[in-house]
Amino acid sequence: MTHRPRRGAGPLAASGLAAIALCVAGLAGATGPAERVFKNAFDPPRAMARGGSTHNWYALGPGCEREPFGIIANYHLPGVRTRVLKQLAGLRAAGQDRISVSLYHQRSPIASPDGRVTGTVLDSTGGRLHPQMEQNLLDYLLDLRFAAFSEVIFRYHPQGANDVRNEDGWNDSLRDENWSLIRSIEPLLTGAGLRHRTDLFAEGMPRARNVGSVIVDDVPHFEDWSDYARFVWRAYVAEFGTANTLGFSFVSDSDRTRIDARAKHMDYIYGSQRPPVLGFSLYGETGGRDEGWIFREYQRQLEDEGWGALDWIITESWYNDPRAAKLIQAAIGETGQPVRFLIQWPVTRDSECSRDVTEALPLRFEAFSDRGF
Repeated sequence: MTHRPRRGAGPLAASGLAAIALCVAGLAGATGPAERVFKNAFDPPRAMARGGSTHNWYALGPGCEREPFGIIANYHLPGVRTRVLKQLAGLRAAGQDRISVSLYHQRSPIASPDGRVTGTVLDSTGGRLHPQMEQNLLDYLLDLRFAAFSEVIFRYHPQGANDVRNEDGWNDSLRDENWSLIRSIEPLLTGAGLRHRTDLFAEGMPRARNVGSVIVDDVPHFEDWSDYARFVWRAYVAEFGTANTLGFSFVSDSDRTRIDARAKHMDYIYGSQRPPVLGFSLYGETGGRDEGWIFREYQRQLEDEGWGALDWIITESWYNDPRAAKLIQAAIGETGQPVRFLIQWPVTRDSECSRDVTEALPLRFEAFSDRGF
């Protein structure tokens, strides 16, 4: 499937006690970059605030099939909203304080009378959702507010021809269509009255060109992708500013050269207008490089490029995974990198059911909350 989460991996370096830079102002209700303070060296590293889960699907079919069960696509259908309201109450009762919502969209290859391409992917032809889908989204956002979530991470997952990474058939009309969609959705996020942060392209941070292990600074590896990110960033900032975005989140990656190439491409994409916080997927693989290695490598490369002052949000990680929680906690302690909170993706490590989603209702979070997330 074109919208499965992509993952990387890496081995854990030696861990040890270290002072952890925390951000008091990054707790719920803060809106700007956090002020760093240092805890006692013997206090365990922890995130600044309680995180939670991605919740995009209200059910799963045989083989963990998710496509028919997208929340936004089906929110107007009988029984779906009532079911999701109960699920949201369950997530809050389980101690989850933040939530992530994804918008999967594309230009429909055929006429879509109800605004849906599939039961998850929405029709964004012309740069706007069908009125029913807009209403579904707004209703879901209002229900998140009613359920008392502190914050929502709202993430764009363009599909098919609207995904610039596919390259074939990419053109300016698709770029403009994606931007028009973002432009139409941002007021809905603001109007819902729920603190939000927009991920303009989930796992969509481009990278500089590399030839083998040699990185050519400020030259895009994929020109269309980098041009798209630059265009969307400048348009978004000009209209909405930077306070409510994390820019383009980073894919999990086990390759040091690719990580370095993304770090070296940051100034090319963002220019002088930097996002206030960065987002990262962290998926360690069994027998490969793990979450701690990926965390430390991104932190080292970004610091080398002058991007070490920004807080992070972990936008994806394995579902309720004790190993991931331990490794990420250790990496925070070793690097002193402030992490505002962590959002888990509802898929278990090494699942035989699916590599996309394995949990229709991601209630369990104790593996992370017990480690200060």
